[in-house]
Amino acid sequence: MKWTEKDYPNRIENAYFESMTKSVLPQTFAIIIYALRNVAPLLPDKRWRADAIEPEVLIPTQEKALKRGLERKMAGLEKFAQSQRLSDDDAKTFVHSTVMALNMFNKSNLDSMFEFKRLGKTRDMTGLGSYIDTAIKENVDLIKTIPKKVHEQIVDAVTWAIDNGEPKQALEANLLKLGAKSEGRARLIARDQTAKIYGQINSRRQQDNGIKAFRWITVGDNRVRDSHVEVADHVFMYSDYKEHTPNGCLPGEDIQCRCIAEPVFDDELSEMDVDPYEGQTEDVSENADVEKLRRFHTKNVTTAGDALSHVSNEMKNLIEHEIYVQVRDAPVVQRFLVLGGMRVAFTDKMRPGELGGTVLRDDRIRMRFNARYFATKDVLVNEEKKLADKMFGVVVRPEDLYRYTVTHEFGHVIEFSIYREYGVKPSVLHKQILDKFATMYPSENIKKYYSQYIHDDPGELFAEAYTDYRIGIVGKLGKAFEAVMKGYS
Repeated sequence: MKWTEKDYPNRIENAYFESMTKSVLPQTFAIIIYALRNVAPLLPDKRWRADAIEPEVLIPTQEKALKRGLERKMAGLEKFAQSQRLSDDDAKTFVHSTVMALNMFNKSNLDSMFEFKRLGKTRDMTGLGSYIDTAIKENVDLIKTIPKKVHEQIVDAVTWAIDNGEPKQALEANLLKLGAKSEGRARLIARDQTAKIYGQINSRRQQDNGIKAFRWITVGDNRVRDSHVEVADHVFMYSDYKEHTPNGCLPGEDIQCRCIAEPVFDDELSEMDVDPYEGQTEDVSENADVEKLRRFHTKNVTTAGDALSHVSNEMKNLIEHEIYVQVRDAPVVQRFLVLGGMRVAFTDKMRPGELGGTVLRDDRIRMRFNARYFATKDVLVNEEKKLADKMFGVVVRPEDLYRYTVTHEFGHVIEFSIYREYGVKPSVLHKQILDKFATMYPSENIKKYYSQYIHDDPGELFAEAYTDYRIGIVGKLGKAFEAVMKGYS
């Protein structure tokens, strides 16, 4: 069973976001515009460090004057940012409307269910006023972090520009990215808090009206967490749900969880076994975290129908394990997957010589593998050996050849995750690796570590460097990758 549009307050969530676009986001954008107009123009048009390519080298007195000017402008920025922050009263106005709308939406839904059972309408909630006050305060505090956060990010961007001799255009590009990030944070707050507040009001109103158990209902789409899919339609007692539900949470409490708790009335509960958990529970203790993480990221490893039945279970398990291990070691990817998710599939529609491919579409990662090569482990190893000389710049042990494509494609997953969280484009990551390699190995020519693949498409450098970091023997590209990634924990 999954919920329908009448069960979840999508319109209220969207209205909440729209309220932020009319109040806090204009103030946030004003701070960014102030920095673009008053801070960025002070920087030279070229990189101004002596070690930069074609630098516009500043003499010490010029550099000191530049830094003094930036300090004055940054002080002005701080005052302007303070003046743009949303007042508590302004934020409370639309947050209060949101919380009250969620309360009325929930009461209407539950009233319909109770009346269908001929139990009359629901009684008023105990302590509703106190909970609403707490929810409003928490949401006001969250909303006010949006302009504060963008001010901190501007300071970081300017500091980076000063420390690295970045030109005006580079700082402007970094500042412009902050607008999209701020809008994304507002959307995240609207979605997450709508679900949390609705989930809390729903469970409290049910318990206040004598409901002892609830059924876990999911959205039913491919973005539902693996752990929530596994408890879908299961019944839990309010008295001890924390011992049985994922992370001990109610539906809606996990970050951006869109699940809801459907009331289980006494007549249905009495027809169940003495133990409603019998035959439906799973281990959600700390000892099960590894297995839960594995299932979360691998439930969509599928073939595309009977035509691909030649892909062996061994190969599916291999891909499953490799993705699990790499997700486990990449917190930035874990955070992205909670928001968007990833689909992994085999296909027979890829070109000969093309082992895999990864794209980001609608905030969801899609990773594909060529079924011609991934039929079995032996087939994959043999085919990759044929391609290794012309495609693989990374030195890889023969026994690790089957891991190469999975690892390379996961490098793109890391790229996408960094872009979504930090606003840093793959082209910028590419340049950072080039710069770091040149700093660490000044006498080395990085191109001798390039495969033909990278020569044909320089945008593949990041994924290749990640592969060298994970499974390479020489490791110099990998060490440059590791140094760059310290900035993206």
